[in-house]
Amino acid sequence: MLALGPYREGYSLRPNSRAAIERAPKNPIGVRDVVCTLEEARDMLAYFRSLADGLTMVGDVKAPACFRAFEKIRHALPTTGPLPKTRKKQCPRDGCNSTDVRPATPGVSAGFGGALPPALEEIWECAACQRPFLLTPSN
Repeated sequence: MLALGPYREGYSLRPNSRAAIERAPKNPIGVRDVVCTLEEARDMLAYFRSLADGLTMVGDVKAPACFRAFEKIRHALPTTGPLPKTRKKQCPRDGCNSTDVRPATPGVSAGFGGALPPALEEIWECAACQRPFLLTPSN
């Protein structure tokens, strides 16, 4: 499993997230049902999203499995209602307000309903809190 491969700073899951996966028993087909904290789940979500995108770009056959892991984790995470909106390139969440934001990767966009109509809203994500939000155009 890629997630439990050799640890590389900046490219691997955090040690607690790796431990959560290692603790989880495998079912007969090798899939693990992981019980973990919300922080560990978010770490896994970011890891598998990034890995799926990178492997897709190089045409690696492991990309679909990584995207499925991303999707399973994303669906397991609690939702708090609709995505927050803003007109500024800044995270709209109270307590974050980071300006380190970027357009969401295609996998994240697909997970929140796919592409939105151009010039209406775009899905962006905050690098600080690693959560998506909607950026609406300024008029």
